[in-house]
Amino acid sequence: MDMQTTREAGISVPICTSGGTTDLSGRTMSVNVFFDGAADFNVMSVLRAHAWGPTGLVQCDLMWGTQMTVGSWVPGSCQFQESLQVTHVAVVVINAGDPWTGTMYLDNVQIN
Repeated sequence: MDMQTTREAGISVPICTSGGTTDLSGRTMSVNVFFDGAADFNVMSVLRAHAWGPTGLVQCDLMWGTQMTVGSWVPGSCQFQESLQVTHVAVVVINAGDPWTGTMYLDNVQIN
């Protein structure tokens, strides 16, 4: 993320392979994440869950910059509050500091 052309990066998947929708309101998304890079994130950086469908986007914050440590597995979770029929979910890292180069690994991604 060079902070000029790219401030965020993420991974998305469809909710249903058939293309159907679901409402995630009140559901909790959890993930274990490992950041492999040269430096920790700025305090204002955020790891966010996005869910979207034909009529909009809902999101919740999985963790903030002080929790986004490089070199160790860290858990994050959040609860979707808004009601919306969604077709996809994503885990997105949004960098608010200096340019960051590295790899983000995800494990045990769940929506309950």
